[in-house]
Amino acid sequence: MSTTSSPDSGAGVPLTRRQRRALERAQEMAQQNQQDAHTENLPAISQPAEEARFTGSRLTGATASSAVEPQAHWQINVPSPQGLPPQRTVDNGPPPMRPRTGGDQSRYHRVAYPNDPQGDYDEPEHQGGGVDESDESQARPRRALGGPLGRMPRGPLAVALVGVVILAMILVPLAVNKLISGRNGSGDSTVAQSTVLDGSAPLNQLLTISGRIGSGSAPSIALNNEASLSAPSDVLTDVVETGQGRAVSEGSPVILQVSQFSGLDGRNTTGSADGYKLWQGMLGPAVGDYINAAVSGQREGTRIVLREPADEQDGSRTTKITIVDLLPTTATGEAKEPAPGAPTVSEGTDGSITVSSAGLPAPTRASTSVLIKGTGPQIGPQNKLIARTTMVSWATGQPLEESTFGYQTPPKQLDMSNALVGVSQNLVDITVGSRVVLSLPAEQAQGNEPVVVVIDVLAIDSAKSSGSSEGKTGGTPAAAPQASASPRPTTQDQS
Repeated sequence: MSTTSSPDSGAGVPLTRRQRRALERAQEMAQQNQQDAHTENLPAISQPAEEARFTGSRLTGATASSAVEPQAHWQINVPSPQGLPPQRTVDNGPPPMRPRTGGDQSRYHRVAYPNDPQGDYDEPEHQGGGVDESDESQARPRRALGGPLGRMPRGPLAVALVGVVILAMILVPLAVNKLISGRNGSGDSTVAQSTVLDGSAPLNQLLTISGRIGSGSAPSIALNNEASLSAPSDVLTDVVETGQGRAVSEGSPVILQVSQFSGLDGRNTTGSADGYKLWQGMLGPAVGDYINAAVSGQREGTRIVLREPADEQDGSRTTKITIVDLLPTTATGEAKEPAPGAPTVSEGTDGSITVSSAGLPAPTRASTSVLIKGTGPQIGPQNKLIARTTMVSWATGQPLEESTFGYQTPPKQLDMSNALVGVSQNLVDITVGSRVVLSLPAEQAQGNEPVVVVIDVLAIDSAKSSGSSEGKTGGTPAAAPQASASPRPTTQDQS
């Protein structure tokens, strides 16, 4: 076994720090190779030792018999343990490579890098036993970008991390916006707060109303600029459409269609499926003080809007909007010629009617004559109606029940499902507002004689629980929405 020789003392060149490090690494590799040889129990191979000679910064192979070059060159003799191949020359680059145990040992060597926990790397060996300086960068392994930070996640974990990042990008701005809006006080945006209109302003500056009077459906409102209304200082009354019918006063029979709306968003708050309630009866305190005062003196066919301060369920204070349609209490529409052979009907100055069938043959089957054609919705077989009715004997002309015609007589409710057979069959598809004359044989009337029935169809009441419903007698008034304040009427025509 050869021993490690020091640089030629005759050269007079002291060792540099780089040369000392290279010498120490060569000695450590020699010791490591010797330990590996004992551990792996490899067979001994007798080969001559190889000297490592440095020429500048390049490594070249040299034999043991080479002379030490003066000054510019120095060499290190590294002992070759018994049974191992000769060692390669080393500079301050990567440590020497050991041959693989098997395979082509002349082409690839294993090289170990300092402080590298990943182990050895394969590196091709250049001819001549040395490592070219230009290939030194290829001999070192490239570190991955994520190496210093740890192994980058892949597969489902990577997808989950991307999802978390996207979710955070969405939720964080929302949370910040909510926090900022919460600091404003009420939690509402400043835009919504800036669109609150004064509930006492002129009505046409606050809202628009849609829906025809007597159409059989509830009107609707739209707040201007999608704003909300503050509470007015008092109850305000606006006449937005003036009717041409009979003028009413306290104690007069009326039919009122009432709908209520919120001043926050214009939604219907009446509490019925159809969005309105019908009230029939004599005008007075029973209908509510503010409605009574607003309707008194108006004509049938008029639409009135009332505004009053109200408290919402959330504690906010706004305007309650009430729309009252004063429906006609007699037939209104286009007058028609009576059908041939139909009884004659005449109307008195007080609104009462007289029916005569004198000289006409008794009917053997039911017939219908339309005297006034209304413009409202059609009647269905199960509807409940508000109507004026009278029934007289065909032979004598005497009334067979109390008539509900007359300006001072309230109309009654008529249930199509509980009316006379001739009435329920012949009123189907007749429009609201019409006046019809029915000639009925005995079997379609009360069963004992032919009759004449005159009906003014005034409204369809879809509320099943509003008042009583009888086929031949009057009903009780239905309850109307109430108010808590007395009105201060004003008049404004919005039509």
